[in-house]
Amino acid sequence: MYVIKSVKEMAAIMFAMLAIACTSDGTLTNNLFSVVERATECKQFDADFSEAYTAVVISDLHFGGDRKRLPEKYYQWLDEIPQDQKPRLCLVLGDIANKGLQSEYELYNAFIQDMRARGMEVYGVLGNHDVFESGDFGRNYLSSVEPHAACYSVRTPRLSYYFIDTADNFVGQSQYFALESHVKADSNPKIILSHAPLYAPTSLYYRMKNSVEQARLLSLFSKNNVRLFLCGHLHEHHRYDMGAFEEIIVSTVKDGSWGILTIDEFDGKFQYEHISPKN
Repeated sequence: MYVIKSVKEMAAIMFAMLAIACTSDGTLTNNLFSVVERATECKQFDADFSEAYTAVVISDLHFGGDRKRLPEKYYQWLDEIPQDQKPRLCLVLGDIANKGLQSEYELYNAFIQDMRARGMEVYGVLGNHDVFESGDFGRNYLSSVEPHAACYSVRTPRLSYYFIDTADNFVGQSQYFALESHVKADSNPKIILSHAPLYAPTSLYYRMKNSVEQARLLSLFSKNNVRLFLCGHLHEHHRYDMGAFEEIIVSTVKDGSWGILTIDEFDGKFQYEHISPKN
């Protein structure tokens, strides 16, 4: 059982409870700094990775409390990869912090430096724990974590990664129209990264709630060369054929599993493998 440890923490929780509301379809959202305000544009960044490389895909880190590092078997697995096969990227699918506190993002930034020391660049998205737990609704994340954007793309000469804010379980009109504009103008094959799945096999809580948005996103992605939709939130590994692209739900790294994505940009080939090392 979690115990509130200070008056300041209780005030933050009460403030958050007053701000959080439910839409008519049961979507959890907030009235103070929702995705409509967090994600008003899709910033673009350029990168130049080699034509063939791998990316580690992790989700639901939940830094905070006693969790100051990821499980040791993650680092052991990473360090046992031969030098010429080391991953170039680390893709983080949300719930970076457990309560969205500044101190938790300091732990995450230390993790980023650790990954950079191993030759990887790190990119991530907001999750619901990054938004709803501390009462700041994602401001700590946006002020603390590069590239300081809720919605953005990272484009190489032959591939584009789109990182979208689904922490409220919907994308909002401003983010959708910004995303639509960029995706339609971009001829590259695309990988979309999100915290909330478009589809999840369990309760409605674990996927995007707005059915109209779901349909629009499915249509947008299917018509504009999206190859993969990577997401987390569920804490379980699942794969679904969405027609033109595949949705992969990545299980939580804090329980000792993650993914490795092998990319050949020249041939346009992508292969995802679920990794769950034995203790």
